[in-house]
Amino acid sequence: MKLITGDEAESKTPTAYAVDCPDHGTVYMTPTCYDLQMDCPDAKWRCPRCGQVGEWNDAVFEASLDD
Repeated sequence: MKLITGDEAESKTPTAYAVDCPDHGTVYMTPTCYDLQMDCPDAKWRCPRCGQVGEWNDAVFEASLDD
């Protein structure tokens, strides 16, 4: 998987795509970062700020569907 971090990966505003990082809490992804991570379905979710393994935040995604 091509891992990107920083401004290209982390959204400064909330999006429908977020990872819960053990160090940074909830971090929102840009659509580009989300697409790159989705291209590797067997890989673990990575924090867009630091690249550390995190957990997909399903509550953020589900809330975006209500809009």
